[in-house]
Amino acid sequence: MLVVVVVFRTIWTFNTFEEIYLLTRGGPGTSTVNLAVYAFEQGMANLRLGVAAATGVGMIVLLLAGSIVDVRVSGFGAEEKPA
Repeated sequence: MLVVVVVFRTIWTFNTFEEIYLLTRGGPGTSTVNLAVYAFEQGMANLRLGVAAATGVGMIVLLLAGSIVDVRVSGFGAEEKPA
């Protein structure tokens, strides 16, 4: 059960957008910009839709790879051998 919580919480924090954008808009400078804010700024402010889409796909790939590693390392779903 802990593995599921860790995976979901990682995805949730990885995609934090609202708080960062509404409070700081990624500033001062670019100190609080994450991939979600970067994709939004590229797509909406700069009209670079291809870059925003590629950033979104990259986020999906990173989260999928991290989730797979987390599940495999924890041994989630592995059958126990009878004693």
